[in-house]
Amino acid sequence: MKAIAHLFCATGILMFSFHRAPAAPSDTNQPAGLRLIVELRDGSKIIGKNGDANLQFRSEVLGEMKLPIERIRSIACQSKTNLVQLTITNGDTLTVQFVSKVVRVEAAFGNFKLPVNLIKHVQVSPTGKRVQTQPGMVALWSGEGDGNDPVGGHNGVLEGGIDFAPGKIGEAFLFNNENADIKIPSSPALDVGSGNGFTCQNSLEMSP
Repeated sequence: MKAIAHLFCATGILMFSFHRAPAAPSDTNQPAGLRLIVELRDGSKIIGKNGDANLQFRSEVLGEMKLPIERIRSIACQSKTNLVQLTITNGDTLTVQFVSKVVRVEAAFGNFKLPVNLIKHVQVSPTGKRVQTQPGMVALWSGEGDGNDPVGGHNGVLEGGIDFAPGKIGEAFLFNNENADIKIPSSPALDVGSGNGFTCQNSLEMSP
């Protein structure tokens, strides 16, 4: 039988904990690299590690700009123009032009040089979150581009149109409709005593 986390709106970090004694010492997982989610104009989506350290832009106000990837939050490209709406990590937004001709992405099925005129949107986020684990924590679904649980290995399957959006830290789950859910295989570690698994509904946010 499967336990189903069924939620309807944007969520940050989902955590599942029991109070146990004695508890293991707290641990901190450090972020490792950057994840790019690149949406192309033909509807394709490529998710992978950044292949560029910097991207170059031109602003009519600020002139030439060379920005480190880690300072970029998103790039929204305007159709049939070289203009983009650039959002950086401090929340500033700028209308600029791409100077870089390609965006490099290291994906699971190969390394790509994506021409900027084929790109619709780029989302940049850490591949991992700085998460202070808590005593008794047995599962964590951080929403970093997948439904994986790095704490207990209870990896979820995303169904029904789940996407990802900027969260308080890194990315967050975005539940686009009432059919969106995360199906998590049953496990003794997740047994809440009902014998029927558990269902989480509505928004569940437990980030620090």
